[in-house]
Amino acid sequence: MTKNELVEALQKELGLESKAEAVRTLDAVGAVYLKALKKAAKEIKKPKKGESAVKASVVAALPGVGNFYVGASAPRKGRNPIDGSTINVKAKKKISFKAAPSITAKL
Repeated sequence: MTKNELVEALQKELGLESKAEAVRTLDAVGAVYLKALKKAAKEIKKPKKGESAVKASVVAALPGVGNFYVGASAPRKGRNPIDGSTINVKAKKKISFKAAPSITAKL
């Protein structure tokens, strides 16, 4: 589904008069979730070498749809697929989404 299709569906579902209202609504919801994810990402400290990954925690829930999680991976050794040499992979923060059981049951 493209953003335009989502805007049209939102306009129909909410009975909005114009697409501009639907775009503003969609953008506002996106901005709220982005702020919540950024806030959670700032609070999570990246693990140092030798430490395990930080357990992901629920940041933002979409009731009846699913949850967004923010966590951090530990630094590790990786392999360059081109030449097979060992490389260091930095620790990084990750965002994941898990669909609610009610949604997966309907698919």
